[in-house]
Amino acid sequence: MNRFSRHRQAAAVCTITLVAAAIGFGGCASGGGPQGGPPHKGGPPPGAPAAHHDTRSDSRVIAVHMASNQPSQVIPVIRRETRDVLRLSFDVAGDRREFYSAHFHPATRDWELSTGIEDGILPPPDDITEYEASTDLDFPYVQYTYEFPNPRVDFYRSGNFVLQVLDDRGGIVLEKPFYVSDEMVDIDIDAKSTSLITDRPDELIPEARIRVPTDPWFSPADCSVRFFKNGWTDEYFHVDISRPDGDDHVYEAPSVFRLTIPVYSADLAGNSGIRRRDAITIPETVSLLPDDMRFWGDDYRFASPLPRRATPHDAFTRYVMADFAVQNGPRNDPPYLVGTFSDWEPYPENRLTWNDETRAYEIHVPLREEQFFYTYVWTDPNTVRPQSKFEGPGEVVFTGVVYANDRRYPTERILAVKSQTLPDQN
Repeated sequence: MNRFSRHRQAAAVCTITLVAAAIGFGGCASGGGPQGGPPHKGGPPPGAPAAHHDTRSDSRVIAVHMASNQPSQVIPVIRRETRDVLRLSFDVAGDRREFYSAHFHPATRDWELSTGIEDGILPPPDDITEYEASTDLDFPYVQYTYEFPNPRVDFYRSGNFVLQVLDDRGGIVLEKPFYVSDEMVDIDIDAKSTSLITDRPDELIPEARIRVPTDPWFSPADCSVRFFKNGWTDEYFHVDISRPDGDDHVYEAPSVFRLTIPVYSADLAGNSGIRRRDAITIPETVSLLPDDMRFWGDDYRFASPLPRRATPHDAFTRYVMADFAVQNGPRNDPPYLVGTFSDWEPYPENRLTWNDETRAYEIHVPLREEQFFYTYVWTDPNTVRPQSKFEGPGEVVFTGVVYANDRRYPTERILAVKSQTLPDQN
């Protein structure tokens, strides 16, 4: 029985069994790794679940999205004392309204939940009251939405935070990481090329120039910068050591990031990029063209400079069963399917399996009948990069997060977050 069938069965009975599946915190598409160091290329390889990032422990949760109201934010960030808002939405299979609450926990820069004493008041638990039931009789589900900060929830200090959604029995349904920033320093992000003859974006090494403010609770030696590329937080460089340059401090990544990942798009509401659509089956089934991971020359038609955000949700959008296939991939390293439907997280249930008859990796997943973006990530990126011959789009986006060890708090503060498109076209 596939996962979609299990959801239909769960929706038809009165009692639901919670499956405690420890799912790794990956990224999106967005998940930081468990490592750190001076300087350090951290995080697990693409697709490998990391320790405590994005998790779902209720088997009925079929879609989770978190997005900022600021389109310029590549990663989920709240800038304190601004109008920044993060919006969480998640779909739960079934037609019964459940009671959920939001809980907020500070975390270290490596996403370990803090157990230390805070010098201030953390956001209290908050009820999730916004929900809407679908009208899809073939596959009923309820969509829950929650926005924060709000009149009941605010953040007295910056840092890494984890949002936990709990059910009425106190069980953790899902977790989502996010960043809270003070925006108290200016960051100038630039890059240098590793090539003497070209300036290709995938050969750029990012650096961040900041002027550390005078503060009684931390010094320049307490500051560090973490770099991400194109919003993918499953790989990062964390730099603890800077070089002085006048009144500024410059933090430079130790090497280039991995090559840019090609991103595909499909519209399940139409026939764009769909090989077959079976309207007789219940639920309806669509089949996407196999992706053979072969790209030649400078063909960037299937590329995206950064992971695309999820399209706006419509609680009355249907779910369909979508078939994906990947040919010519490494036999000993099945890829993960990630996209806007998973917030770019490599969930274990979205890992493809090999089919000897079709000679391809395949997966069948329930997806909303709408336009979405997706790609594949591997545990070992080196096994697929030589086959892809892909060099990336004409520009990339580097993000810098400035951390500071403030002696008042058990976890690091975030002084600023900035994303910069390079090469700068201005």
